[in-house]
Amino acid sequence: MTGRNENPFPKYIPDRHLLARFDSLASMARVILPEPAKKMARKLLGRSKLENRIGEIISVQFEGMNATFRLQTKSCIYRILADNAERPFGEDLMKTIRQSVSPIFADVGCAQGIFTIPAGVMGATVFAFDPDPVSQALIKNNLELNPAAKESITVFDLALGDESKPVKLNFDRKGIHTPSLKKTSTGLVDTALVQMETLDGLIEQGIVQPPTIIKIDVEGA
Repeated sequence: MTGRNENPFPKYIPDRHLLARFDSLASMARVILPEPAKKMARKLLGRSKLENRIGEIISVQFEGMNATFRLQTKSCIYRILADNAERPFGEDLMKTIRQSVSPIFADVGCAQGIFTIPAGVMGATVFAFDPDPVSQALIKNNLELNPAAKESITVFDLALGDESKPVKLNFDRKGIHTPSLKKTSTGLVDTALVQMETLDGLIEQGIVQPPTIIKIDVEGA
């Protein structure tokens, strides 16, 4: 297996000269289209170029430690490669984990494991939660690419809340729209009955160790 080693969440700059390869079309666009439309065209071209990378295996780095991921969906592409908003938070989180003694990390809303797996690579005991069937498949595939971290990570297909009960999850099998217990988007066309538990209850039952660090990224948080 070979992977591409690169900075996670790098700023992707669309090729502003791409249209220049099509001289007549580019000239017409420059004359006819208003600037907002030209900016949108450049953005769409950049997205297309990124989406061509679906299926790639890449290595991302936090605090000098590498974790490996497969770019399996459009969501993976944009969250790992194009979302610079994630980077500062990720750096702070991994720095906190690395500086902690025997860290126990609860990743609530783990998605494809972009923070779960680096935390495991750094030696934390990790309990990851995500009821979304798509996210479950993504993170399990990524765990197979990180055998050194796999033993310290436990993934639960549970929602966390203030009571224990089954709940309906709205999700998107294509992995484009953010899953939710509410119908927040018309793109959430699939549903699944999932189990909600309380974190306190899981700790009391001895299923989860009391976390020293918690990250929550659910329902828009």
